[in-house]
Amino acid sequence: MTDFVILVCTLAGAAAYFMNAEERRRSMAAGVAATNRVAAVLMFRDTKLDEFFDLLRSRTRWRLATPFFIAANVAIFAAGLLHGSQMNTSDVAAWQRPLMSMAVHAGFIHLLIGLAALLQLGLVLEPAIGSAAFAAIYLSAGVLACMVNLWMSPVPPAGASAGMFGLYGLLLACQTLVWRRESGLRFPLAVFKTLAPASVAFLLYAILAGDLSVVAELTAFATGLAGGLVLARQVGERKAPLRLTAAWTGCSVVLVSAYALVAVLSVPHVTDVRPEIERVIAAEHHTATLYDSAVDRFRKGRITSSALAAVIDTSIVPTLELLTRRMRALDHVPAAHQPVVVRTEEYLTLRLESWRLRAQALQASNMLALRQADQKEAASLQLFASVRTPSTQ
Repeated sequence: MTDFVILVCTLAGAAAYFMNAEERRRSMAAGVAATNRVAAVLMFRDTKLDEFFDLLRSRTRWRLATPFFIAANVAIFAAGLLHGSQMNTSDVAAWQRPLMSMAVHAGFIHLLIGLAALLQLGLVLEPAIGSAAFAAIYLSAGVLACMVNLWMSPVPPAGASAGMFGLYGLLLACQTLVWRRESGLRFPLAVFKTLAPASVAFLLYAILAGDLSVVAELTAFATGLAGGLVLARQVGERKAPLRLTAAWTGCSVVLVSAYALVAVLSVPHVTDVRPEIERVIAAEHHTATLYDSAVDRFRKGRITSSALAAVIDTSIVPTLELLTRRMRALDHVPAAHQPVVVRTEEYLTLRLESWRLRAQALQASNMLALRQADQKEAASLQLFASVRTPSTQ
């Protein structure tokens, strides 16, 4: 997905370069206008809902939870990019994993769609039931769903969708509670029409990206629905009482604490093999490029065959030996990931043999040994083609 974003930016930059000043001005104006239209939809500015939002503002003047959660999601995603990978939940203590998993996004598009849906739901639901109740339901739904994910898989899929499903459950609860009321707060049909595009995009992307764990998301939805029925019983007249919100939060903390106790006492450490597999894949590309560059210098007469062999002995072989030791040291590997670990070890063994044989052949100028090295290299690369970073599913 990052490559796609870079491609789009590159094409946009190239298009801007070949435009004249007037075309760039018109394109910029069109872009600003389109952005304003999208913002107007997201912020409910294009709908006749002034009376509805005036009533919401009379309950909760400042929305605190929604901007906090949006900022937290952006910050955590940016931190993952700075570290070169997404947050890894398997490297932290078991009791920390639900919150960590809840913050992980599948990619940049997933982040944007999720934030758009969160913004819209927050604009409606947070002032309706209060910031404290809104935050309590969002967090409890996300954490409980991530707990379910972690029970089913030690290396869970991205969990940022869970909290959103909790909010959709809350929305259904609120609509159910105010249905048929003739006075007080009611959710106009225009609210649901405005929510629909971002909600559909959020759900479709999650399905197509394979980011949904049905049991976990249903857990989040049910938690939001139950929380709404408990905390928003009087949503037609007022916000959720702080006493009920505190009780709901306390129950959620008890559940999470119970999970943490069981996890710490009974759940063994599970190794996430994905970083090691990614290192092996990157090393193959790096060493192949390094050797091709040395071969190019050899063909131009800039280095001898002995110097070419030295590149293998001093740079390539030590790298693969280190990776082999790291792979063999892996323990507590999930059963679903064991086949790829075995294939990777087999690839590394053959690849090391091919490089060592090639270095010896270059030192001795032995063409027969070079052909044998080529054969072993072909066999190792055939194995390498089957080495893939395991899915989080």
